[in-house]
Amino acid sequence: MRSATVLGSLFVSLFAAIGCNSMRSGAHPEMPTFVERPSGALSVIYDQRVLAQSRVVGEPYERGQAELDIVGRRVFVGSSDHGLYVIRVEDGTVIWRFETLGFVNCAPFYSRGEDAVYFGSNDGALYKVAARDGRLLWRFMTNAEVSRRPILENGLLYVANANDTLLALEPATGKLRWHHHRSPAMGMEVAGYSGPAFSNGKVFAGFSDGTVAAFDAVTGAER
Repeated sequence: MRSATVLGSLFVSLFAAIGCNSMRSGAHPEMPTFVERPSGALSVIYDQRVLAQSRVVGEPYERGQAELDIVGRRVFVGSSDHGLYVIRVEDGTVIWRFETLGFVNCAPFYSRGEDAVYFGSNDGALYKVAARDGRLLWRFMTNAEVSRRPILENGLLYVANANDTLLALEPATGKLRWHHHRSPAMGMEVAGYSGPAFSNGKVFAGFSDGTVAAFDAVTGAER
């Protein structure tokens, strides 16, 4: 009986140890899964909180997506504090921050040739800012949330918004070249919308009624 009790205690201790190790290796919701990966393939060098304290309201809500400037060793990332941040790769130092009127969930697009960043905000606008110092170059109001990454192809900038609208803009000025709006479906529809994709002179986009359409990249005519 005593041996059975001891054996039972050993099993309890073993399972407790396994559970604790699981917590340390990433099961804990506050710890990334790769922090203590046995292979050591990934490890956290530093972390940088991109949230202005004046903007902290309720629970954290971060869906910002990053864009890399490999040559300039910079990271561009949006935040729920309404800002686009540029941080230094080596140590996470914030180089500059650009303020918008809504959450910045959109993945930015960095144009190396222009040294400029294009990104959208939940305030409904698309922005172009200078990557060096965050100076506003132009702002285009689309009138609906922009949370999908814009693309620069064929000499035009293509972006979609949450109102099922695909737009083509002149990158130098932000002038609208063409747009296509698709009426929402009646009743149930697909949640969300897609960002644009480009191939062989056509721009492809998915809409909330479940339709995927192709458009002439220059004229916007549906193909």
